[in-house]
Amino acid sequence: MARLPGVTVLSVSFAKSRAEVLYDPAKVTIDQMKEALGRYGYQARPLERVSKPMKQIVIRVEDFGGFDKIPPLEKALRKIPGVEGIDTDPLKREITVTMGAKQANQKAVVSVVTGQGLRVVGQ
Repeated sequence: MARLPGVTVLSVSFAKSRAEVLYDPAKVTIDQMKEALGRYGYQARPLERVSKPMKQIVIRVEDFGGFDKIPPLEKALRKIPGVEGIDTDPLKREITVTMGAKQANQKAVVSVVTGQGLRVVGQ
């Protein structure tokens, strides 16, 4: 990803779909960060959000087949309407997708996971 002036990456967790950054608002805006991250299929949002009903969908897979499969999987899952968060745990072989309760669609999540070449267990 191209570096933005005034932005320092503190930490990145692919498993938690989260990155922490420190930024200088005099050099870069939130909108510029959102645009830069959006080019790679990621979202930026403040930690403080209006609370709304959420549902978690947990999918177990047989095997991830390597850590390199996780970023494309997460990118594909983010395209499902209502997805708010993704936690991919290769050690537990689980994918937890947090969605708006009204938009929660387990069939869509399973379809994306299997479409990425992963074998779902127990669905």
